[in-house]
Amino acid sequence: MKLRRVVVIATLAVMLALFLLYAPVVPFERLEDVQAPSNASACSTPAATQCFASLSFKLMWVRSYGSFTYDAFGVGTTPFASPVTITINGMTTIFTFNGTELEERVAYPTFANREPVPLIEIGSTSISSAPFGGTVLSIGFLNVGRNETVQLDVGVAESATPRRLEVSAGESAVLNFTSWTIASPRFGDSVKLTLSGNICYGKVCLFYQRSTVTRVASVSK
Repeated sequence: MKLRRVVVIATLAVMLALFLLYAPVVPFERLEDVQAPSNASACSTPAATQCFASLSFKLMWVRSYGSFTYDAFGVGTTPFASPVTITINGMTTIFTFNGTELEERVAYPTFANREPVPLIEIGSTSISSAPFGGTVLSIGFLNVGRNETVQLDVGVAESATPRRLEVSAGESAVLNFTSWTIASPRFGDSVKLTLSGNICYGKVCLFYQRSTVTRVASVSK
């Protein structure tokens, strides 16, 4: 009888632990910008040239669910494990998260379906001394797409000045950052980058935003 009671208690304890670890019952919400046209017909067909001229950003709550243990300790079922899709007035926005942090946002006219987004790879990063003092952070980018020219605004979290990047398919480019809002980065530091802008395929353009972290890998002279 005592053994049976121990087994029942142990079973219930295991079930409770599994529930706390895996059950997605705790709501997580983020307030994000959603790109949408001002009226329902603006982006309804490929011939709607007024589509992109009528776009504006609207703040909307994006919700997902995670487990109790993730909410308390960051371990267990992660919220936003799958991309979140929102469609308003013929414009679709897809949000991709890393945990609870926004990693990528892509918006496109619903009639177009989502075409492959050109993949921008971040290459080497290095720091060097500026001629008149300070630090220069150099970051290399490569467009591994096949036919698309990409125009992005690249912002470094510690830098006060975003930079414009335009690079053709198969080509590479280097951006230099020299202005810092806090202490300039050093060798080995992790630097947060935000890439945002419009990527166009003929007459169809996507709004694209991606956040990533890169590490300063070398020191140049």
